[in-house]
Amino acid sequence: MKKLVLLACAVVYLLPGCGAPLFHSHEERFAPAPELIEQVEPYLEKWATTSPDQTRAERDEVASRIDGILAIYEEGTRVTEVGETIYILVITLNRWGEWERGYFYVHDGSELSERSKTQLRRVNERFYIFNRNTF
Repeated sequence: MKKLVLLACAVVYLLPGCGAPLFHSHEERFAPAPELIEQVEPYLEKWATTSPDQTRAERDEVASRIDGILAIYEEGTRVTEVGETIYILVITLNRWGEWERGYFYVHDGSELSERSKTQLRRVNERFYIFNRNTF
């Protein structure tokens, strides 16, 4: 019985520190990271308007160089009013199992809408902070 109590105490003490989104407040889940965005901002226009196949190596290299960014990838496209194809970029800041937190970058400023597994908070014309479950 004593071992079970000790195990329960250890779980209660250690689990919140493991990074599970369940233990993050609303403010933590939507906390902005402007210092990270500043570091990738010089690349975003090029990445959003050039084929992902042509920018993949550079995106991977930049993401690996910046502590706090796990990945930068393309997720979907938009066609602008003038017929230009833009790529919606995802900048992943945290990942825990099937949960992910980060930024969407939408070059033309078009509006994104929440889906059942994705929560969005608009930061400015081109950026959204998101939290989502990918399962």
